[in-house]
Amino acid sequence: MYRHFLVVLTLSLLIQSRSAGASLFYCIPDVKLNFNALRAIRDGKELAYLAPLLRPIIDPLVPARGVLQAYSFSPDGHTFTAKVNSDLKWTDGTRVSGADVANSIVLSIPWRPIGKRIQARVGNPVSGHTESARSLPSQGDTFTLALSGDVANITGIFREALSSGSMHNRIWVFRSSNQKRAQIEVLGKHPLELNERGATLQMGSHSVHVGSASNCHDADITLYPKVIGPLAPDVDWVHSPAERAIFAAINTKKLDRSDRELIGNWLRFVFDRAPKNLGFLGGQGFFVKGEPGHVPSGVWSSLPDFQRLKARTWIIQTTISVYADILQDAAKQDGISVEVVTDPAIILRADARVGATVVTRGRLTFLQDLRAWSESDLWLSRAPKTTAALIEIERQSAATVPPGPQLLRDFAAAARDEFAIVPLGRRRTVAAVKRTSAVTFKFSEDGELDLELKPVKK
Repeated sequence: MYRHFLVVLTLSLLIQSRSAGASLFYCIPDVKLNFNALRAIRDGKELAYLAPLLRPIIDPLVPARGVLQAYSFSPDGHTFTAKVNSDLKWTDGTRVSGADVANSIVLSIPWRPIGKRIQARVGNPVSGHTESARSLPSQGDTFTLALSGDVANITGIFREALSSGSMHNRIWVFRSSNQKRAQIEVLGKHPLELNERGATLQMGSHSVHVGSASNCHDADITLYPKVIGPLAPDVDWVHSPAERAIFAAINTKKLDRSDRELIGNWLRFVFDRAPKNLGFLGGQGFFVKGEPGHVPSGVWSSLPDFQRLKARTWIIQTTISVYADILQDAAKQDGISVEVVTDPAIILRADARVGATVVTRGRLTFLQDLRAWSESDLWLSRAPKTTAALIEIERQSAATVPPGPQLLRDFAAAARDEFAIVPLGRRRTVAAVKRTSAVTFKFSEDGELDLELKPVKK
């Protein structure tokens, strides 16, 4: 009887604790949280905390969740006019103004890959546009931006940067508090506080701390489940419906065509064997059946020449911890000397770097920004056909209007011929959520990451 009473009391306390709110930990391993908008986003792990926490400027599905209530482009695409949602306020109670949003966009663009293709300024369009007489500078909750740039799809590229951000083009609204640049305030999807320990958001009665650790064993939520363990009994697995494409950029400045193919074939062999329980789908070309750039007869690699591979030490750079583990395990299994480095500063002496990007409507979003990455011009110096295709992709692309299939096929053919950019396979993102957590992951069809409260079981 007494034991039965203790069980009932314990369950009652647990239910009360959850209903009264809980403190949860969302962990991103080995990353320094940085909400300063005036910087380049170089690590995909940064998007693991930026995307779920920060309010998008445009939310295509639910406009009320975005910063903008309405927006429009002029017929020539060079004038962007928008109105800010009137219920948005900073933490001191002041309304978010059109000037706040306009200045955030204009100041952020030069720090993003988009800045090489599009320029924006507050106020009237450049002289000569027919809309200039009707355009007003930022006042109240309405603002106008003048856009310029030699691109074929200025509206699509700019709209994408304000919504999904095509990964590293993501822009968010910010202001500096107390006139100190180091103290940044940002607009969150939920009430959000930035502090020295990381960031804390309030979801209903639950407080979610977002931070980093060398491993995430104690996390309630993490996007990197290998650090928890694939067989953890107290974890639910959340799978993204979208795929991520894994690729290698191979150092053409350092390696000749033969050596690039040698290391590229081994990298494809590695990821073809990567654990399926972590979402890996095996090696393919850049584009698969049903996607615009798919070529049925495209063949990329054969079995690696292990004898030649063992003749030297290969340096592979990646910022994604699970990829580093996979590479090290494969090198040991294959008897190959491989130095895996995670520090981006090593990039120039690396033989190859391994990364990944979401696949959006059949297009690899990194293609439109690849040349803006650190030292990409050096890496592509001996790949003129690949470079020429990437330049044209930059000019045409945006997720809203992807480049034509022929251009994508031309890129894939050039990359296969020059072996500078190599597809390694596909992966569905797998997230880990403890069953006791009140908050879980939510993925959109395009792979955008969000957080939401679990339904309360009755």
